[in-house]
Amino acid sequence: MATEHLQQQQTQQSEKQISKENAEQILEALMQDEKEIQEKQKKMMQNQRGKTLDKDW
Repeated sequence: MATEHLQQQQTQQSEKQISKENAEQILEALMQDEKEIQEKQKKMMQNQRGKTLDKDW
């Protein structure tokens, strides 16, 4: 009975884990998203630097 219980626990644990390939795909997607966000922020910073501040006084 103890071995059956142990096998059930191992099966449940393996179902909760993701495959190495799946983890790599998720990581690559997150890295791509981060790269796109950083590029957008860089463009925004360049646009802000290019603007001249007009004094309204």
